[in-house]
Amino acid sequence: MQQTRPVSTHKHRFYTTGRFSVLLAACSVREEAARRKGGPARDEVGCNRLIRAVRRLMSRQDMGLPYRAIAAGPSTFAV
Repeated sequence: MQQTRPVSTHKHRFYTTGRFSVLLAACSVREEAARRKGGPARDEVGCNRLIRAVRRLMSRQDMGLPYRAIAAGPSTFAV
């Protein structure tokens, strides 16, 4: 949680600003480049393609909850 402030005068309801992270991992018996880029087989996708796919799927989604849509921000960990 980044910030929380009361919305009502009774301080029973709050407006909260938060941030979350999504972690992805790929396991490969090949070298490190195959983990990042994927292998020769079509089902060996690699971390870079997984990250791109998840960012595309989650962008502008609200997950059916009453808050603003998810927006991608700067990553703190680069592959």
